[in-house]
Amino acid sequence: DLHVRSRRQRQMCIRDRITSSIDKPFGPHTNGTFATSTGVACPADGFASVGEWGDESGFAVQIGPARNALVDVRDRIDPAAVVDLAKLYMYFGFGAEALDVLLLEPSLIEKHAHLGAIATILERGAISGANPLEPYTDCGSDVALWASLSFEDIPGRAIVNVKATLRALNKLPRHLRQIVAPELSERLLQYEEPQAAAAALRSVERLPDQMTTDSIMVQAALAIKTGTPADDKLEKVIDGNTEESPAALIALVETKVARDKPISYETTTLVEAYAQELRGTDMGNRLLQTQIIALSQAAQFDEAFDALGILAPAISTQQSRNLHRTVVEQLTKNANDVVFLDHFFRQDTEVVASLGTSLKLAVAERLMDLGFVTEVQGLLDTVPDRPLHRARQLTSARAAIGLRQPYRAQAALVGLDDPEASMLLAQAKEMAGSYTEAAQIFMAVSYTHLRAHETRGNL
Repeated sequence: DLHVRSRRQRQMCIRDRITSSIDKPFGPHTNGTFATSTGVACPADGFASVGEWGDESGFAVQIGPARNALVDVRDRIDPAAVVDLAKLYMYFGFGAEALDVLLLEPSLIEKHAHLGAIATILERGAISGANPLEPYTDCGSDVALWASLSFEDIPGRAIVNVKATLRALNKLPRHLRQIVAPELSERLLQYEEPQAAAAALRSVERLPDQMTTDSIMVQAALAIKTGTPADDKLEKVIDGNTEESPAALIALVETKVARDKPISYETTTLVEAYAQELRGTDMGNRLLQTQIIALSQAAQFDEAFDALGILAPAISTQQSRNLHRTVVEQLTKNANDVVFLDHFFRQDTEVVASLGTSLKLAVAERLMDLGFVTEVQGLLDTVPDRPLHRARQLTSARAAIGLRQPYRAQAALVGLDDPEASMLLAQAKEMAGSYTEAAQIFMAVSYTHLRAHETRGNL
């Protein structure tokens, strides 16, 4: 029975056998004439030509005879028939079934490690652990396609033969292209080849079949990569209420935040609904994080901080800090004065310390405008004074003057020579009793301002 083993047992067995065969040469499959740029011999043509492992006569027409051929007249498993049936299952996109068939004759996994690898890609999307296809991303044949797909994230050291992968993709039957094209497009985007990624998607866009949600998601990723709005594509996936809808919802919120666009109440509510539906899962946690971002972008700060307090124990410290930064940034930019002060003064000291320099300076400037001078100085003390930062120097000087610390204000302004800094310096000098120097600075700034005004008038 092909389904005696559990999925976990089957995957462990396949992984172990692929691992044991990873360092073995492919024997007669190796073509010494062609090699990668690193000198690794590439497999011969046809080694991974999945599109040639079946035909268009249909699944039922081909699968029955192939299954009947598994056992010979002596009731023994025919290894060649096992390989043929596994290949046929892969031609139709059934990776799990191909893996099950290969286990009928376990030695075949070691002999044909690439078949187990391709079946695993079709079943699981990539190969975790030992990867017998890893060296072949740079080959000029069909194997480059499957080698590129074998990685969930293409490593920086890998060299991908982009043309070979696209050629191999276009040779696949359309049902396989629908499965493979979005995955390849995503890998090529990772590889910083957006034009090739778009070409991979075009191979399914021109098919008469309706595009899959996977393909639309990659279209959206391509649009975002090139700076083109992708809202309509993401909303199409969201409206489809498919398995991809939560990921599309997350992407929609992220793109709106990146463009500083408002997020509707309906979108925020939908994120919350999906987060509740998928609570306890990785996607559920991602949705909760997205919900917090959406709430803050929609200026619903009470709800955002409440949700963050609930989620924080379930995520890492770094994730929690990143979310705090996002919410505090929106709070600083968009909240009215009362809401800003209410929520800011509730923040934990460690959270404030982790906000980052640019956000701390933005918060300090707003606190300064609202007259909370002591708090500004305390916040700026957590910002490194090197390298010099003009905004930090100016705000620090304003705070020192507000606290009647003229010498600290003068020290903060060292190296600055512009009208705003000069006016602050004059105030600090006057406060310190250096009236002559203060007057000279005031006069110099006034003269410079007058000359600039006259020049603009003449123009």
